[in-house]
Amino acid sequence: MSYCFANAQLNPVSKAVASSSALQLASVINEYAVLPRVIVELLTAVRDSAESASLIPVAEELTRNLGEEQGSDTDGVAHYDLLKAGIVKELHLEVSEAVSPKTKLFVHSIKQIAFSRNTAEAIGAAYALESSARPELLIVRELFQQFARSKNITLNPEGGLADFFDRHINVWEVGHECKLREATEKSITPACHQDFERGFIGVMELMEQWWADMAVECKEA
Repeated sequence: MSYCFANAQLNPVSKAVASSSALQLASVINEYAVLPRVIVELLTAVRDSAESASLIPVAEELTRNLGEEQGSDTDGVAHYDLLKAGIVKELHLEVSEAVSPKTKLFVHSIKQIAFSRNTAEAIGAAYALESSARPELLIVRELFQQFARSKNITLNPEGGLADFFDRHINVWEVGHECKLREATEKSITPACHQDFERGFIGVMELMEQWWADMAVECKEA
């Protein structure tokens, strides 16, 4: 099954970006920022579940992944903090924790799957997040660039947001998806495939709805 939110040509926000005002784009940027803000909490829950179930390959990979998220390759600065600093410094936007009711519902719903007592289902949720991260970040990068153009801001071609997106798209997220897939193949038995798929599809459907909701809210901003 394909999902529109992970396709730059079909993503509803991508389709609206060119005709959106700076205010509308800023509202989407703030809503989107909630996902990188909670990703460590989500992956930690899945890692702990895998560890408790003695699914060591998955637990070890998510521990490695979490190390990167929390700054092992970025001088101890967490990836979310890099993103937030770039938004403030380069886009001149403040990142607020005040988000729409639909985004709050999205976060609540995705936590329910990631914190599932069914470990295979939780791992499916983690894989959904990691397998969709790279295409999603390509879309988000264009969103940031369009906002900059709308405000006549010249983004720094090196460091800051450029480095954040380049390293995520070309290095980190590639490794996260590949290594979690390999670890999952070693850990999830055929008997648990249905549970894994339920977690994966559940998160992908939540993401699909969330991006559709953000597109609607963008038009209303």
